[in-house]
This record gives sequence, C-alpha cells and structure tokens, in this order.
Amino acid sequence: MKKFKEIKKTGDGTFGVVMKAEDIQSCELVAIKKMKQKYHNFEECTNLREVKALMKLQNHANIVKLKEIYLDVDTLCLVFEFVEKSIYQIYSQHKEQGKTMSDDQIKSIIYQVANGLSYMHKHGYFHRDLKPENLLMTEDGVVKIIDFGLAREIRSRPPYTDYVATRWYRAPEILLKQINYNSPVDIFALGCIMAELFLNKPLFSGNTELEQFNKILSTLGTFTANDWPEGCRLVSQLGLGLAQYQPLQLQHLIPNASVEALNLLSQMIKWDPNKRITAQQMLTHPFFYNIQKIAPSLLFEEQDRFQYKEFKETNENKKYNKTNLKNDSSFQFSNQQKFEKTDRNDLDDILDFITTENKPVVTKQQNQSAKTLEFMGSQTQSLANLKLTKNYLTCVNSDMGQKKDNSSIYDFSHLQSYKPKLPNAKH
Repeated sequence: MKKFKEIKKTGDGTFGVVMKAEDIQSCELVAIKKMKQKYHNFEECTNLREVKALMKLQNHANIVKLKEIYLDVDTLCLVFEFVEKSIYQIYSQHKEQGKTMSDDQIKSIIYQVANGLSYMHKHGYFHRDLKPENLLMTEDGVVKIIDFGLAREIRSRPPYTDYVATRWYRAPEILLKQINYNSPVDIFALGCIMAELFLNKPLFSGNTELEQFNKILSTLGTFTANDWPEGCRLVSQLGLGLAQYQPLQLQHLIPNASVEALNLLSQMIKWDPNKRITAQQMLTHPFFYNIQKIAPSLLFEEQDRFQYKEFKETNENKKYNKTNLKNDSSFQFSNQQKFEKTDRNDLDDILDFITTENKPVVTKQQNQSAKTLEFMGSQTQSLANLKLTKNYLTCVNSDMGQKKDNSSIYDFSHLQSYKPKLPNAKH
C-alpha cells in the first residue's frame, strides 16, 4: 500500500522532480523530491551530499524540514514539509499588479534568509545556489531555504565546480573561475536577491558569464589591486582586459530602498569576498532594528527554544565532565603537576585565546559606510545599535553551542524508511 498520494508536479530540476503529495494516513501535504539518479541501497542514499546537509541542518526554522527518505524500487524519494509559494512567485505577483514589495516585507525575507545562512555557515555548510525560486514562504510568513543539492562543506577541499548557482546570482569570484571560494558567495547571491525584490527585476541579468561579469563591473565600478588583489590575479590568469567604469550610485539605481537598506546591500555585493559582511553580522545591521515587530513571532520563539536546549545540553555536559574529573584523583594530580610546570605567560595566552576565539571580528572597512552613501549620523546609529543589543541578544546567538552531529550513528541498510527526529513544537 502506498503511503503518499501524488497530486501534481511542482518542479523539475537537474537532479530531481518535485511532486506535491498527500500523506494518505494523516492527510498532511508534503513535497516529494524524486531523484533522477538511481540508487540501490540506503548507504548510497545517506552518502548523498544533499541528505547529509539536511540531516545536519534540519533544526532551524528557516531551513526546510526533511521529514522522511525512502526508496521506491531504485528511486530515492526525499519527503519535505510542503510550502506553497516561492519568493519568486510572490514578487512576480506584485510585479503583475504594478507594485513592489514593501520595505517591511523585504526586511523580513532578507533577515530570515540571513538567519538561516548564519546557522548553515556556523555548522559548516554553504548553499551555493541561492535564488528567489529556492526560497519558500509559509502562510505564516516564515521563509524556508530549500534545495541543498549543490551545498558544500566549508571545510571540504577545492577545487569546486565553477558552474553553480543561476548565473544572475553568481558571485564574481565564481565567474572568474576561483577554485577555493566559500560562504561569501551566499552573501553576494542574497544581495542580488535583495536588490531584485526592490527592483522587481534582477540586478545583474547577463546572458553569458562574460556579460554577467561586465554587468557587475559596470555597476560596482572597476576594481583595483587595493579593492580586490585576488580578483586582479584571476583576471590576469584568464587573460581578460577590464573596461574602466565608475561605480553607480545605489540610491539612484534603487530609489525606493531606504538608506539603511542600501548600506547593507553595498556591504553584501563587494568585489572582495573577504570584505563582504557575514550572515551573522547582517543580523545586527540597523536595517533590521525593528525586525521583531515585522518577522513572524514563531521565528523568535523557535530560536529561543533551540538556544535554551543547546544551553541546557552544554551545561549538563560541563557538569558531567566536572564530576568525572573531581572523582579522578590521578587526573587531578597529573594536571596539578602540569600547571606547576607551565609558564604563566603561556596560560595567559591560552585563556585569552579561549575567551576571544569565538568573538566576531569586525574589520575597519566593515564598520565604514559605503563611499557612495550618506549612511547615518552617529546619534541615530548609536540608538539603532542600542535597540539591536536589547532586542536581539538572544536571537543573534541562537546557534550557541554547536550540536553533536548524530548523522554518523544511523545505519540505514536494514531500514525501509527513515524519519529524522524533529524538534517538538512545544517545550
């Protein structure tokens, strides 16, 4: 007996076909992604990059939930929570009506995607294929990042393939064939999406890779060795000649965006990936000063719940380790000898490293406003930062205490299907 009743096809991509379906027993709607490659056992399935990423990242409100995986003969089926509309469909409806999304709508969407990216990047993955079609929104306004088929681990070794992401959202380092790009490519893509929501059209819409790069060049202005030294090396390596352009004024290009929005955008689409704002830093940008009044309350409730759970687990582990150490006299004695023999300066260095290694490093350039923008007066900025500190202290650190990855303890070879353990809706 079949468990799911297929309703209609909702998508067809390179790696799989997506079907809207209904759970026959519970009548719950789901999205089933049927992979085009054939698989013969669950070991092959769980080694799939997309499955491994989703298993590790499933505990976040802004990342689509993987509910179940199963084999239908030799077809791998991934069962996801069903979400009706993509961000592309939503903003296209506005466009058809001759309207643009409101500042608050865009603010909520970009904050939620940045929130999901922050969690993803902290847990060792970057998406590589962000675009409006890969961002869904529930009826409650919660944004879900989907399609992790091109996701890579940050610690994985290059070279990576350069043909990733829809061309219009591709970062310049990918267009210039850099082999060791990383999570900043997601930030550039999100910047392109943010501009598109304001404009009702893509910011950079080249028909070829070269045209795509030239569109970025003519908008951001020609970079120099000071702006992006690695970019100059890549251009030389490819034998390209750079046309000379002056940067366009973003406020003229996107007149319906606020000054705060333009400042954030300018930090997301910088040439040099090392100078782009990070997803975590985005969450405290003044553009989002009133986000808790705009974004779904469910988002912050879930963040608080995960933070509390991780905090509790961390404390329990510390308590367990402390008890074991206390009962281990040989450990106490050996460590006492070690501390007596250790130079005090070395201890200071270790303590300093422990207390500073996880603090965000904000460069001087990241703190400066974009050259083309009059950002905010110091009093306004201070007030905004004060509000952020008060409102978002918990949500910015929602990923505190990285969870143990349990994906390696599962043996699927004897199972017919697998349901990842999802967080309870209630405490």
